Amino acid sequence: MSAAGALMAVLVETLAADPAVARLAEGIEPDRREPAGALPALTLAELATADWSTKTEAGADVLLALTAHARAGQTERARALLDAACAALSPPPPVPGWQLVSLVERARASAQAKGAAGPVRATAEWRARLLRVAS
Repeated sequence: MSAAGALMAVLVETLAADPAVARLAEGIEPDRREPAGALPALTLAELATADWSTKTEAGADVLLALTAHARAGQTERARALLDAACAALSPPPPVPGWQLVSLVERARASAQAKGAAGPVRATAEWRARLLRVAS
């Protein structure tokens, strides 16, 4: 499995198992930027992957977006869900087949869709660097 695929699977599993996230979110949807189900929800999307290999080891630099989505007027709920999700990822979980060298939150932002009735979202951008574990 690719570094990004293995990382996404572990992060979704970690978030789904966290009681605070489960209490605040209706669901967690990987590989999406917008939720297909009920709100509030989390989405986890791979934004970019780059080669981070050394001379002797395969590696990947993965950029992810973790986004909390909520109904109009629930900005604080979206932020609370994002806070809970980010806390659930500290310390970072192990990634089978890969050594997770770093998992760093790079930026946070929140926004409301156009119009007062549009959904709100709070997003954290994460960068992960992984090296393949020799088998």
